[in-house]
Amino acid sequence: MQEFEPILANGTRFDVTVIATRNKNSYASVRHGTVVIKIPRWLKGDEAFKVANELYLRMKKGIERKPNRYIDRSLTFRDGQTINVMDSSFCMHITEGNRRSGAGRVRGSDIYISLPESLPQSTRDRLVASITRRALYNPIKGRLAEYVEGWNRLHFNSEIMDVKLHGGSSRWGAYRPDGVISLSFNLLFMPKICLEYVVVHELAHTKVRGHTQRFWGIVGSVLPDYKDRRKLLNEYSGFDPSGQGACDCER
Repeated sequence: MQEFEPILANGTRFDVTVIATRNKNSYASVRHGTVVIKIPRWLKGDEAFKVANELYLRMKKGIERKPNRYIDRSLTFRDGQTINVMDSSFCMHITEGNRRSGAGRVRGSDIYISLPESLPQSTRDRLVASITRRALYNPIKGRLAEYVEGWNRLHFNSEIMDVKLHGGSSRWGAYRPDGVISLSFNLLFMPKICLEYVVVHELAHTKVRGHTQRFWGIVGSVLPDYKDRRKLLNEYSGFDPSGQGACDCER
């Protein structure tokens, strides 16, 4: 299939790749700074190109219109860095060695991460972020659930079964009909008003599923400045998860 030109927007380059899949439907998304267009394998020749081109043009228009929504927001952590999560500080200890996979654990206020040697930098950053999220899940899950439940008791009185963290940065939050709210791990390192907005947004979905006028009325009754918060969230394209620099602690 014919290759597509990279999309340039706001000084950022988005390469484009087309993948044939077993899925019945075609769709496109941005993953780690690359536009990924997926089309069914049964589409061939001109028909496949037509579908891929339509998706490409749609993504190009969206990226050029609001590029900050698509900029890679992957977290990066450094050895010796202090991070603050849910009012607790943790010191990062990242080492590389002769191992086949990465691993991590939390011991007190320290996070120890072991990585395979010689990983590409982008792969290394994503792996560290993923391990950090999994390692911190149990230590902070209770506090995060209490935080969400506090907003719930105050304004919604809905039945929330669980609060989870996911690693994606393109979807800040999600609400499932079974009462499960999922929040992006990245939110924990952004201004608190962003986390507040997403929590209220998902709790409002316990009352109204779609983004109707009634839905936004509920959000606005809790957060009158929700439009400013939403704008900040959509434009927030770069952040340092530490904000404190190095820590003084032993390995």
